[in-house]
Amino acid sequence: MNKSFFQTVRGAVCWFVLVVLVMHTLVPVHARSAQPATPKVAKITQIDVGSQHSCVLKSDTSIWCWGNNQDSQLANGSYIYYSLQQTQVRDSRYRPFLYSKAVTAGVFHTCALIRTGTVWCWGHNGSGQLGDRTTTNRNYPVQVIRADGIALSGITHIDAGLDSTCARNSSGYVFCWGNGSAVGAQLVYKSDGFALQAVTISNSHDHACAIAVTRAVWCWGEGEYGRLGNNSGSDQSSAVEVQRSTGGSLGSITHIATAEAHTCARQSNSTLWCWGRNWAGQIGDQTKDDRYQAVEVMSGVSTVNDAKAIFTGYAHSCYITTTNILKCWGNNWAGQVGNGTQITQLEPVVVKQATMATMSGVTSGSGGQDHTCVIATGAVVWCWGLNYYGQVGDGTHRLRLRAVKIK
Repeated sequence: MNKSFFQTVRGAVCWFVLVVLVMHTLVPVHARSAQPATPKVAKITQIDVGSQHSCVLKSDTSIWCWGNNQDSQLANGSYIYYSLQQTQVRDSRYRPFLYSKAVTAGVFHTCALIRTGTVWCWGHNGSGQLGDRTTTNRNYPVQVIRADGIALSGITHIDAGLDSTCARNSSGYVFCWGNGSAVGAQLVYKSDGFALQAVTISNSHDHACAIAVTRAVWCWGEGEYGRLGNNSGSDQSSAVEVQRSTGGSLGSITHIATAEAHTCARQSNSTLWCWGRNWAGQIGDQTKDDRYQAVEVMSGVSTVNDAKAIFTGYAHSCYITTTNILKCWGNNWAGQVGNGTQITQLEPVVVKQATMATMSGVTSGSGGQDHTCVIATGAVVWCWGLNYYGQVGDGTHRLRLRAVKIK
């Protein structure tokens, strides 16, 4: 090759280097040093605890569950009886089940509210609690259908119980399905014959309650132990109004939480009222006497007056204080009250973390049969109590008497 060829190549290389140097000088420093964006991690926005399993909704609209899976209530495509870790809910084609805006965990089934306002359920269906007008168990989500055969829509709130599920639509009307019937979702009526309109609902083992638009509480279902709060032990197929032990209807209610056989509510003045079965002190009036009308929850010699929100488990109750500290009471054989003991608590006690620090910064929570979970500062989940099926979610089967952080 001749000399002119090498000169030409050398000249081209010099021009290339010069261009690179000029471009490097002209590009701003912050642009040159910019790194690829870190993928945003989906945060937990809601938690709901079933009898022996737990589920969370994440900001990417996905649902993740753990714990008991004997009835496919985890819907993770697995037939393994339990999961010690979070597993993602899947659809019938094993794709991630997305676009959810709320999740509710029942005793042996789970449901999701989709952004379109429809409801989908999975798990045990022996009483028609999945709402697909069958009694066939489902290991993936199926859509809830009304009794007239039309898909249930326009829903804004859902809550699953033992053998039934209830929902509220955008007009406030309440629908329920299950309880041994496979006809699909049906309207709930009050004892005066009018359809119940509510601002929120809560469903449990054998009864359900709602806060009406008047802020009074109405309940229906099994009445044993005073579940319905109307001073009667009789079952009611239509909703009846809850009464106070001090006289008159229970009004000005902002939050409601039903459990296996008791219910608690928060009044607008930050006091708490409970009624129903009280064998483990879950009512919180410092006795073990069943209450057929609503009584105030006690703390020491006075009534609780710092409640921000209330939730219940099978036979225990919890409330979040106005300073976001968590207090629980009632049955504590598995440590579900979270104070480091297994002793029944007849009045609210402060929940502790495994480090003995106070469980603070709590924004929401949910109680199961014998375990409890909350979301606290930083969208972090904490759980404690019975862990036989891994329902606490810490990757073990160890009983937890205090709150442990779930990763």
